[in-house]
Amino acid sequence: MALSEELQVYRDTYDLLLRVCDLQPKLPRMYRYTVGERLVNQVLDTLSLIYEVNSEQEKQSPLARLQRSHQMTVLLLRLLSDRRVLTPQQFAPYVQLVTRIGRQITGWKNYYAARK
Repeated sequence: MALSEELQVYRDTYDLLLRVCDLQPKLPRMYRYTVGERLVNQVLDTLSLIYEVNSEQEKQSPLARLQRSHQMTVLLLRLLSDRRVLTPQQFAPYVQLVTRIGRQITGWKNYYAARK
């Protein structure tokens, strides 16, 4: 079992955390302390769940929670885009990153589902 910090999904999620931490103070006040703060906390939860999945014997339940956490992150980012808080040019790097993370989580889930 690899260390969580060595996993690509962990590194990509940490990169997302750095980006949303930089984004939050730049958000308009109406979104900064609601969506922005929730977004940072959601990505932190996702990192915590990656660690949990990597360290637990039974992986199905934590993987399901990890996938839900990631989906909430995507929802919050999409909300910022739909409300035009983020321009399409600002939103694009986030889309690429969350898509890559989502694929890794799905691959991880499929791998362990096939092993059962």
